[in-house]
Amino acid sequence: MKRALQIACAALLLVLPGSLAWAQTGDEIAGAILDQAGQELAYLARLVIERVRSREKGQLSLPAVAIAGSILGKIDRVRDALLDSLRARYLEIRFVLEPADPVLGALYHARGTLDQ
Repeated sequence: MKRALQIACAALLLVLPGSLAWAQTGDEIAGAILDQAGQELAYLARLVIERVRSREKGQLSLPAVAIAGSILGKIDRVRDALLDSLRARYLEIRFVLEPADPVLGALYHARGTLDQ
């Protein structure tokens, strides 16, 4: 799964700068590329959510999803497509929309796990 995420991120980095510029001028194809990028990121998030839930045998409540990184933090259309896609699959999902530092989040999670 880590490799799939790396490939997806590399692909996004190749097409997003041009797509963003064209989408801002109203180009429909460029806008569709941004929407697709958000949907692909949502797919990867669903894989992670389902893997975590399967390890907990369905007992784990749906985790809140934090937004991190420059793409989701700065490109509204990609972020909105991600959020819409996850909301369609998980009606009760919650999002942390303030920018999050992934390293601090991992540290917070590790500390919480150690305390249990």
